[in-house]
Amino acid sequence: MGKAQEQSKVMDWFIQQNRPMSVQTIMQYAKESTKSQIEKQFEQAAKKGTIQRKEFSKQAIFFPHEAVVEGSVKDMKSKVSELKSKNENLRKQKQELEKKVQALKSVATPEELQAKINHVQTQKEELLKKLESYQQKENKREYTPEEKQQMQQQHQQLTKALKNRKRIFKDCWGVMTENASDNPKKLAQTIGIEL
Repeated sequence: MGKAQEQSKVMDWFIQQNRPMSVQTIMQYAKESTKSQIEKQFEQAAKKGTIQRKEFSKQAIFFPHEAVVEGSVKDMKSKVSELKSKNENLRKQKQELEKKVQALKSVATPEELQAKINHVQTQKEELLKKLESYQQKENKREYTPEEKQQMQQQHQQLTKALKNRKRIFKDCWGVMTENASDNPKKLAQTIGIEL
């Protein structure tokens, strides 16, 4: 870093601190500069009027002018507002990008889409084969009204027989579990009988 850059950096730091300082205090920050360089730089700045110089007990104390501080504060405020607006814009861009990422996550990859297409095509082929088998005349059978009536009568007879058997079983079960110590439902579960 050049001498001029170092001096400018030290002066900017001094103004940002906005408090009275001696040369020794400034030297703690400006480690690359010597005491005589700092004294010379600050004496010249005091003569130009950019900073003020006061002597207290044979020690020179430097402090920035209010106008310089106000100017730097205004600059800082403008920088802060500029950075806030940039930050707001970046935050909005980030939200938009996050929305796009979420949208892209929900979209299937080409490999996943191809796998789904293949699966649907195999299902379609299976269903078409079933449909063809149903449409073939060998599989079709026409029932006459007499055959339909006969099947309905047979169904009614079997339903009556089932109801009769269920009633007989319930009667028998009631007699068997009448004096049983366990609950009849629990006993039926243990044996594996559905009531």
